[in-house]
Amino acid sequence: MADAEIHYQLDLIVRLLDTTTGKRIEQRQVIFKSEDQVLTFLRRDAGLYILLNRGRNDMTLDIQVVGYLPARVNVCYDELPKNFPEVEVAMIPEALTGGFVDMLTLEGICEGLESIEAVSLKNPHGAVDSYQERKQTLKLYYSKPFEETTYAVIHEQDQEFEKFRIKKRVDKLSVKLADPMKTACRPEEKIARIVHGRVDENGRYLLRILEDGGGAEYLIRFVVNGNESFKRISMENLGSLFEPERS
Repeated sequence: MADAEIHYQLDLIVRLLDTTTGKRIEQRQVIFKSEDQVLTFLRRDAGLYILLNRGRNDMTLDIQVVGYLPARVNVCYDELPKNFPEVEVAMIPEALTGGFVDMLTLEGICEGLESIEAVSLKNPHGAVDSYQERKQTLKLYYSKPFEETTYAVIHEQDQEFEKFRIKKRVDKLSVKLADPMKTACRPEEKIARIVHGRVDENGRYLLRILEDGGGAEYLIRFVVNGNESFKRISMENLGSLFEPERS
């Protein structure tokens, strides 16, 4: 009798992260759907799920996690690594209804708003040592472990930040970037995590950030009708991000 052979094809890896903290989501009550059909993902670790034997067909993936707002991500395989197709999904936690609340919520409506995100000015992830443009390598004075694929260099002098995507971790204090930096990095500029907000088709936005102890201080990046702008906020000026605001 011939031995039976069972073949598996890895079709997708999904990493779920809490966008306010950057930590992997440990909640096990997770539902994945595409076109209202439930997909069976296997849990491999905290916040790490894999999909087998579905076929690598582009799809819109809806994700529901207890304690977090629903998320939707478009999976396009031409944009993913062929050997290990992976997407990282930043989940926004639901507002706490009682007890100690350490999150601040900014929400409203801005016509033409396309995206909104923020970096903490008080809680850096690391600091720049140097940037080698030819090798697209960013060296750091110090850094916390890189759990995510996208971070930002804060150009605090210009009140801006520039996102970068990690292609490869060379060592603990050196990373190779997927794309070149557009703005020169100054020594000791801060590296920060990016807190992702969400915007619907009507311009209604929601951004939830941590109160960092001693008061929040963040730099907000938003894109309205294709134009990028930044705004610094603190506990003293947590009013509307956009003036005038339409309801």
